[in-house]
Amino acid sequence: MQIERILAVVLAVLAGVPASAATLDRIRETGTIRLGYLADARPFSFRNDAGAADGFTVVLCQQIAGQVKS
Repeated sequence: MQIERILAVVLAVLAGVPASAATLDRIRETGTIRLGYLADARPFSFRNDAGAADGFTVVLCQQIAGQVKS
């Protein structure tokens, strides 16, 4: 139940912060979306054993980025 509450808060925050036109133009031009994360904020974001970004918000941001790309 806690994860659903966190997801609702994250989505509400993201919905309330519109991307600037310059940001969207840069994404269109480069085809790249850059995301930052904290490497030690378990379970939200962290580096897994392979050294890659992982965690709840990392997965959520990857899904959002996939939707923006489409």
